[in-house]
Amino acid sequence: MSNHDTPDQEETFKPFSWFARSGQSSPDDFLAEAAQDIGAGIQLVLQIIEKSNLADEACERPLLHRGQRGELMRLALTSARLLSDAAEQHIDWVNDQRYKQRKSQSSPQ
Repeated sequence: MSNHDTPDQEETFKPFSWFARSGQSSPDDFLAEAAQDIGAGIQLVLQIIEKSNLADEACERPLLHRGQRGELMRLALTSARLLSDAAEQHIDWVNDQRYKQRKSQSSPQ
């Protein structure tokens, strides 16, 4: 028995997506899903860090020690930077496409 997919076999594993599957995806889909996941993750990380900081101030046992909070803060910062970089690349791509479209519409046929 072969492990290779054949055209008549139905896909058994479909990667998670926030979007209903329509058979097509776009760079907008990727950016929106990344923003959703990364934004929610950053929010959760910052809430955990804040809870630990408040516990320190109240002389209670924090959820995380200072080193762990630093690691999570760097994770949040790096994630935010990656999301920002992806958004910037997408903006550049959209602007390039619009420029090409305007240029092709204004050039004589």
